[in-house]
Amino acid sequence: MSTSTHCWILSCFCMFASHTTYSFLLSQSPDLTHVSVGDTVQLRCTFENRVSYCYSAATWQKLNLRTGKLTPARSGSQTDLPQHDVKTCVFTLTNVSQNDSGLYYCIGQYNSMAIIGNGSRVIVTDHSVVEPELSILYSPPETGSSSVPLQCLVTGVVPSQVQVFWRIGEKVHVGWTESAWTNSTDSATEFTRAHLSISADEWTETDEIQCFAEYNGKNMSKTLKRYGEYK
Repeated sequence: MSTSTHCWILSCFCMFASHTTYSFLLSQSPDLTHVSVGDTVQLRCTFENRVSYCYSAATWQKLNLRTGKLTPARSGSQTDLPQHDVKTCVFTLTNVSQNDSGLYYCIGQYNSMAIIGNGSRVIVTDHSVVEPELSILYSPPETGSSSVPLQCLVTGVVPSQVQVFWRIGEKVHVGWTESAWTNSTDSATEFTRAHLSISADEWTETDEIQCFAEYNGKNMSKTLKRYGEYK
């Protein structure tokens, strides 16, 4: 999450609070959890001070990583009474789907103060998807152009779960990758876009360009031939 987005979230809750104190803090765990579709996820919110009831002390919000908006987390179960020395509230999501992937925040409420936790990232994987799908995009070099930009799109898996590299002839290139979204709706899915720029001479002298994706212990590839044919 970008610094500006994080600051925006904190600002919203600072505006909500009518009093400020630095002695009442909370932390979340786990920071990151990987689960499969249908599994159960437990998120913990641990307060510095003792709390009486979780339903009045903590609420859970989910951050849309594309839009940066916080919305109430889907209906789950939260312990009424805190655990572990009366300081920890547990939020449980059962039978999770890929739509439950995201960044969850515990919002602590104490008297007239609200404090946001450090966030818990949940990644839900659908193992029924056999393997990611790869495609290579490129723009043919124009006359006088010194380089050719390439893109390898990897869809079907969360970007943090895949590594992408290129092979041109005997050389292996890493390039750089970024996360992108399939569309601008709330149901959009995240995918990986890997970039590489090669020289016009290398493009002319190369018969094949390969994009490789390492996922779940496997290597998948897409090959672009010099005349635009795929394999």
